[in-house]
Amino acid sequence: MGTLEGRVAAAMRRGLAALVAVVLVWPALAVGAVATSRIDPTLLKAVVRIIVKKSNRSFVGTGFVVSRAPEDRPDERSYYLVTNKHVIGDWNVFDADFREYVETLEVTFFRDGAASPPVAIRITDARGALDVTAVRPHHNPVVDVVVIALTQDVLGFSPSTLVSFDLSYMLRSSGVTTLLAGLGDQVFAVGYPKGVSSHTMPYPIAKVGYLATQPGPSLTFDVRGENRLRKPATLKLTGTLLLVDGLVLPGNSGGPVIVPTDLKFRRNPTTNALEVANPQMKNLVVGIVSFSLNESSGLTLIYGADYIVELVEELDQLRRSSVK
Repeated sequence: MGTLEGRVAAAMRRGLAALVAVVLVWPALAVGAVATSRIDPTLLKAVVRIIVKKSNRSFVGTGFVVSRAPEDRPDERSYYLVTNKHVIGDWNVFDADFREYVETLEVTFFRDGAASPPVAIRITDARGALDVTAVRPHHNPVVDVVVIALTQDVLGFSPSTLVSFDLSYMLRSSGVTTLLAGLGDQVFAVGYPKGVSSHTMPYPIAKVGYLATQPGPSLTFDVRGENRLRKPATLKLTGTLLLVDGLVLPGNSGGPVIVPTDLKFRRNPTTNALEVANPQMKNLVVGIVSFSLNESSGLTLIYGADYIVELVEELDQLRRSSVK
């Protein structure tokens, strides 16, 4: 059987060999530099900067592009912008409704790897109402997620030129623990904190955080803050939620929270043997940034990717059925 140290060394050698094998065949990594990075640089281009104008003031938010194709029609891919409800209007978790929406979002996409001029995406019609076949807030009033259909008419160019997260990259809560992600594990919030971007291209910033709660299908805790009238409010929030310990700033709202491309080890509960987990070679999305609980706690509320999958599938099926 050998010593524990010997078994650990052998396991690590097997894990590294598997990692090398995966890097050599993984198409998204063929560009090269990703082998030394914990985040695939290509996926940074799926994250977009959003400028929002409210009451004669401008605010920065984040969104990301998700795409989906039916299994039997892989060439019929649809594209969606995912962000927060509070980015498109005056929603907050305590009032849990909208009284008004912004008219447009100014979004900077990456087309064929290069930043495009900002695109004005219309949120409301001439009456100030949402077209729910194109802009779809989550039906649960306290879930801070909205999905916007991206079409040729909306963008002025083909959405197929956009870099996107395939819907399979959205990691449901049941899959988080399968990948051995748990309390204290590192994650990255990708976005535009305070409007900051990197290099001469407007790439998003990746801020480090740590899972402060055990991933699972349901979490309940009290949220304290102010409602729309600036009065103190408390809400018992329950859902597929995560808390992340890390300084996530205004501007990160609506951005994806991703897991790094790490090898992980565990002790098999049945055999007690040390094992290498399947090499995690995708920056899967565990959720979407919503808001900080308060400035002093350092804790940020993350809505789980389950809500994103649910909403994208719902809107995608609605739009496909309407064109039949």
